Amino acid sequence: MTLFAALLIKVLPLYFIILMGFVAGRFMGVSHKQIADFTIYFINPVVLFCIIWQADLSNAEVVLLPVMTVVFMLVVTGLAYLYGHMVWGDRHKNLLSGQILTGNGGYFGLPVVFALFPEATANLWILIMLTSTVLQVSLGYWIFATGNLSPIDGLKRLLRLPPFYAMIMGICVNLMDVAWQPVLDETYEIFKGAFFVMGMSIIGLSLAKLSRAHFDLRYISHAMILRFVVWPALVFGFIMLDRTTLGWMNAEYYGLFMLLGMLPIAADSAAFTAQLGLHPEKAASAILVSTLIALVYIPTVMVMFGL
Repeated sequence: MTLFAALLIKVLPLYFIILMGFVAGRFMGVSHKQIADFTIYFINPVVLFCIIWQADLSNAEVVLLPVMTVVFMLVVTGLAYLYGHMVWGDRHKNLLSGQILTGNGGYFGLPVVFALFPEATANLWILIMLTSTVLQVSLGYWIFATGNLSPIDGLKRLLRLPPFYAMIMGICVNLMDVAWQPVLDETYEIFKGAFFVMGMSIIGLSLAKLSRAHFDLRYISHAMILRFVVWPALVFGFIMLDRTTLGWMNAEYYGLFMLLGMLPIAADSAAFTAQLGLHPEKAASAILVSTLIALVYIPTVMVMFGL
């Protein structure tokens, strides 16, 4: 089976869920904001808490994975914010920088990483995904919120966000060495499945409200350049520097970082922008386009660079 076919089989259900959300929104009047609120306030906190509780936060050998993930994300979102300010000068800069902060490491990344890498390497993706999720729930949400609110009011809105406290609780339980209880496995799988379905359906629900005016080709093109040109270029530059000069990182991690740089825009941004009223239709259209591009882009680049 070719790499493209293996990847397609893994992610095809995601597109089917988007389609279901679109049908529900277009023909049944299902509200994307209500589904987003339910997902953010009830489903997301449980999944985030369980992921962080189970994560290995003490593995010094791979400490560079979360550290470099944070560095990449901060640099790219900073560039996106400045770039958005120059291009639009309005709250589009918040939409752009919030969406570019991280990629879809969960809904899209998890199936892809296990399709592309050996299991031992793929398991390390959890650290990268966890780090990006923490920043998305905290910094990412604050960036989106300040599109309509002042920085202080945006912080107040963040402090009312249940996933933010679920993140803190998960870190505390993890650092206290409280063992994960196997009796919770089934409950966690139920919530994780619901999280995947709800998250992807929000994209379809948002697209159902999309008109030609909302399908902003200018915004989408700028977002795609940052997501699929700037992000990979930054990561690849670091890989080449590390390979030739620094020698900080095990070569088996290079592919994981390249994948981080090529992921489609995070589906969570559809839920956050829908809840905050920050151009949710534009956010959803950018997510959809980036997800379609990534399906071909990721295996092509991975094969080209032998990663």
